[in-house]
Amino acid sequence: MSLTSSLMKYKEANQITSFDLHGDKKATIKLPTGDQFIVYMAAQYIIGEGDVAEAIEHPKANYLLYNAWDTIGSGAKSTAERAGIEVYKFSFFSHVLDKLNGLR
Repeated sequence: MSLTSSLMKYKEANQITSFDLHGDKKATIKLPTGDQFIVYMAAQYIIGEGDVAEAIEHPKANYLLYNAWDTIGSGAKSTAERAGIEVYKFSFFSHVLDKLNGLR
């Protein structure tokens, strides 16, 4: 699933109001609360250090997302977390958005 189609699902669910793409893997999302965050969506079957390095590049992502059928290496996940990037499966990120929007 591409970043654009993923973000459109969140927008259709009113979990984000808009988004601005920074290439095909990174975007700034704007929430109904007015807050905004940068998300990076990995598109590899196994998410590794290269994806994390891209997520860290300017503008640095707040969240690294990946599809349910993909996996993330433990080293990559640790590197992302040390860099202050939270890592979630795409399907779970909707719960995070609800929490950020004060719905949970």
